[in-house]
Amino acid sequence: MFVTQSGGSRYENDRSVPKQVQALLVIAYGTDAEAKAMFEHLRAPAKEVVEV
Repeated sequence: MFVTQSGGSRYENDRSVPKQVQALLVIAYGTDAEAKAMFEHLRAPAKEVVEV
């Protein structure tokens, strides 16, 4: 998607996402709601992995 690692990191940390990147997310994930859900998933705090 021609997004740098640092750019992706900014998007994951609640910075604004350029319209071009939003359009690519809609193409990749379907609707605006699905693209938004993907960003919410990426922005969610990482869950601790516990080995059993």
